[in-house]
Amino acid sequence: MRIYHVLVFAILPITLLVLATSSSYAAAVFYAYSPADISTHIDPNKLNPQNAGTKLPNSVEQILKKEPRLKECFYGGEYTQAGDMNQFFDVPVQLQSTRDDGLIVAPGSIECGMGADINTFWVFRRQGMRYRLVLKTFAYSLDILKKKLSGYHLIGIVAHTAIKEWQVIYRFNGKRYVPGACFQRTWGPRRDSVGNFVPTPWREIHCSGSDVKPYR
Repeated sequence: MRIYHVLVFAILPITLLVLATSSSYAAAVFYAYSPADISTHIDPNKLNPQNAGTKLPNSVEQILKKEPRLKECFYGGEYTQAGDMNQFFDVPVQLQSTRDDGLIVAPGSIECGMGADINTFWVFRRQGMRYRLVLKTFAYSLDILKKKLSGYHLIGIVAHTAIKEWQVIYRFNGKRYVPGACFQRTWGPRRDSVGNFVPTPWREIHCSGSDVKPYR
């Protein structure tokens, strides 16, 4: 009986910790966010093209050069010379501390990952003198949210087609950012008084197993 009591009291704090942690995750991530929840908004289609093409940190550039889709961006192709399309936006952000300890890299040209309605984003976390990739995702825009979980800001993305729109909220798991919640809404068929489509309310959907594109 004494052994049983010892085991119960030993396990109980761990169980309470797990429950508390799970509750904090649920309270923090399982909701669709609004503009008021955003600390930093990054939309490559609205960034000033003159700010693209800045020299990236060497550790960041070495990681990006391993991307097969960026071959022409770095080395040139049939219609471009090496370096001509080496254009990225780099946005310093705060992931954990009050100082800029993160770097968002967004494409500045089609060869470097930009699309009409979808772009490639790379999120790097600074560790000492180097940067480590903690998230790669495809989205229309990326947001650093004001809300923190385990000391790190949540990251949100927005992606869409002609009639569907998705939100994904990422949380830091100690090594990288992983999907915490996914949401979807549809535009139409209801219209407002001037004829614009009205979106349905956000609803939570199951996130796929992909960190890069967890929405469908």
